[in-house]
Amino acid sequence: LLDPANRQFTESVAQQAAADAGLTLSGESYAQVGAALARAVAGKVDATLDDKAAAVDAAFVEAKLVTWGTKPTKAADLALVVTGSSRSGGSGAVLAALAQGLDGAGAGTVVAGPTGASRDEGYVAEVRDGASAVSTVDVTDAAAGPVVVALALAREAGGNNGAWGTSRSADGALPR
Repeated sequence: LLDPANRQFTESVAQQAAADAGLTLSGESYAQVGAALARAVAGKVDATLDDKAAAVDAAFVEAKLVTWGTKPTKAADLALVVTGSSRSGGSGAVLAALAQGLDGAGAGTVVAGPTGASRDEGYVAEVRDGASAVSTVDVTDAAAGPVVVALALAREAGGNNGAWGTSRSADGALPR
């Protein structure tokens, strides 16, 4: 999904799935992919996923772009994207656009990774540089990491975004 070499294929799957579901996509290609994915799995609290969501989901699954351990039956009102430390070959920009698409479709989004992810070559740094409405956390490898992620999700649920974790985080160590 995040491999820039598969960009055209991934974009075409998203566009076709969106067209079949009656969605209009706009923005950069991976923002469109994020918006299409959001239609497949995101919505209001406790909403059941409808036939259009199932069709979009099926397109991504059949294209082998996503897999599910357990297929979702209820819509998610938040999205959590967990990353590794460093990106390669343009995948950071792809992730930033994808997260922006998820967030723009109404699913509050947090991108979280280990401390190294906030360095120049890291995924979290790329998201912070490119997707200001998406919350970020760069301490998943620290003892407090899960707490910081949970607090960031709570802030997103309230419509507030930010960047938390290390000294490279604009909003401090913890969401308040």
